[in-house]
Amino acid sequence: MDLETLKTFCVVAQQRSFKKAAEILNVTQPGITKRIQNLEEELGVLLLDRSPQLVSLTPQGKEFLPYAERAVAIIAEGSDRISAAAKNENLVIGATPTTCFNFLPHVLKEFQARYSLRITVHTVPSQQVCDMLADQTIDIGLTTSYFSNPRIHFEEIFKEKIVCVAHPELVRQHFRKNRIIKQPIPVISTLLNTFPWNQINSYIKDNPLFNVILEAHFSHLVKKMARMGIGFAFQPLPHVQEDIFNGNLKVVTFPDFQLSDRSVYLITSKNKNLTMLQMEFVRIMKNMAAAISSRTQEMLQPES
Repeated sequence: MDLETLKTFCVVAQQRSFKKAAEILNVTQPGITKRIQNLEEELGVLLLDRSPQLVSLTPQGKEFLPYAERAVAIIAEGSDRISAAAKNENLVIGATPTTCFNFLPHVLKEFQARYSLRITVHTVPSQQVCDMLADQTIDIGLTTSYFSNPRIHFEEIFKEKIVCVAHPELVRQHFRKNRIIKQPIPVISTLLNTFPWNQINSYIKDNPLFNVILEAHFSHLVKKMARMGIGFAFQPLPHVQEDIFNGNLKVVTFPDFQLSDRSVYLITSKNKNLTMLQMEFVRIMKNMAAAISSRTQEMLQPES
């Protein structure tokens, strides 16, 4: 006994006509007849008396009709409430700039193709993402740094490779067969005091091998300057992957310094439960993060 069958019975009973019910429900008249026959067989009683002029309810049909109408009305009310809740529901995300630019758009595209949910994205540094989650300004966050907070749950969802890149012509001037032939090497430094940038800055600071010619917080500016041939820059691989593939930037390695991967964390509040749609967004995000983690990074092969 399904909803469409119950709805069909109610419409036939109200209209006293199989033909009118077929027009209202946009179903063929034989289809209406079949549904009523299936319902009567399931219940084991006749619900309708058929005549050429009029369809009328049997005593059993009169007794069953209020229950059928109530069931149809309850399901309709539930559907309306769920639809209204979905329209009013929203998701507020806080994420770091590179994560917003490189990872989040792919998640948003896949989610919006399946569900209707209003989403707001705040692009802020990792510490601010945590602060916004702690005061419940956002529902979920994406950070690239871990901060101890008893109210926040951190979950590493993938790691990003950090690479050193520069314009191919600048690489040719300073490297040959992955060996340094000219120094000092001009460097554009990402001026952040979080891992792994603090580790990288510690390596290049006061190192005669390097000459820091520019310091900047904004990763997009660092990448732009590297593309222009101003200097070498340390960047997350997803942020420069397209430029490497297109030949605008080239990867170099240093034999005495192993670049660390950068973790990307999904953070949620321990004091607030996510809705079903918000949880589905998180599921899609984790699946996409797993796909990113499984990709091979062929472009990182050393220069031969």
